[in-house]
Amino acid sequence: MVSVLVSCRSEDGRTDAWVDGWVHEENPDLVERANAGWFGLATEHGLFGTDREFLLGVPDDDGGRVLGWRRVRLRGEWDLVGAGAELLGSGAGRPEMTMSSLDGTVVMRISTYQSGVSSIVIAQPWRAPRLRGFMERLVELAARPDQAGVAERSAADEWVRYVALHS
Repeated sequence: MVSVLVSCRSEDGRTDAWVDGWVHEENPDLVERANAGWFGLATEHGLFGTDREFLLGVPDDDGGRVLGWRRVRLRGEWDLVGAGAELLGSGAGRPEMTMSSLDGTVVMRISTYQSGVSSIVIAQPWRAPRLRGFMERLVELAARPDQAGVAERSAADEWVRYVALHS
């Protein structure tokens, strides 16, 4: 799903943190600007629950799939793009994280691209044509046990429950 999120367009409900969508890697204020852009987008689009809680995706070893979700909370001082990217990314200033609101109505991604960092948000992701098409193909694949593994079947089952909850 991660790769689909970053390929979504405005017609899928995608909004970027900045007009140009990214902070250049050579910007001396990269961590501060990317943190501010992520937080502004998260606040504006309703990522946070009470006490600034949200779900953080636990990535697979490649960072390409979310294996599960952990409920987290921003407290006082935080640094998602610097220290946070040391854990979930390729090092400080190189974040790779997927997040969701507690109710699943907002999904976000902060990623490192060739020359910078970008935060995107998609509200009501079950309505995003690109994401929905990808997940529907995964559901079809999961229906063929000889074609799908445990991870695919689990993701497909989760998507079906998610859509049923929000439809």
